[in-house]
Amino acid sequence: MRRLASKSHEKLYATLTHGGRFCASPDPKMRRIGAEILDEVINPDREHVEAVAATLIPISQAETEPSALSATIHALGRVGSRDSVLAIAAHATHADPQVRLTVARALPPTYTDGIEPETYLPTLLALSADDHDEVRNWACFGLGTQFNDDSPELRAALAARLCDQHENTRAEAIVGLARRGDPRALPALIQAFEDGHAGRLLFQAAAWIGDESLVPYLKGFERDEEVEQALEGCNPRR
Repeated sequence: MRRLASKSHEKLYATLTHGGRFCASPDPKMRRIGAEILDEVINPDREHVEAVAATLIPISQAETEPSALSATIHALGRVGSRDSVLAIAAHATHADPQVRLTVARALPPTYTDGIEPETYLPTLLALSADDHDEVRNWACFGLGTQFNDDSPELRAALAARLCDQHENTRAEAIVGLARRGDPRALPALIQAFEDGHAGRLLFQAAAWIGDESLVPYLKGFERDEEVEQALEGCNPRR
């Protein structure tokens, strides 16, 4: 058993070494692959997380090629340190929307122990108003669903997206407000139903809101587990 464990450790260390070498390549494709390798090294095994952070944080500060930078940011999202979060947030205004999208998807970080929300919350608030649809969508998901705290600033950012042109962004905003008991979620959800929209996010929002006025709308949808849960949440006898 010890020999197998030793071989596994050696293989992981070799992978870490190869990933670091690839990240130093002059070829941006190789640098991207290197970042992806290091990403896998710490997912889910975090034994080498400090080594990966020490490699990727300086790289993130110097990388200019968007796909390689995006891979680096994605890996840093798994590191879970204040320095890694600051390295991610530094690219929130990058000219390439794919990079900004990766920033939005990487926050909040996978591991948040010891990281103050103030380190990443302003970045998500700013990205929730980005001019790219998917960036706003993921930022609203991070704010509304992945982040569990509450604040007037957070609610204001979500409320600003209730009339967003992007359907999923609107739905994420509705869910985020519904989870926090914000009264602005109910009329926005009713409007979405009246406009013919449906789906998991809206049904989740209905379950969170739990208002009887939603029952007639919910009964108009094909019954599945999510609709049933929403109806149960809105049941006046509950």
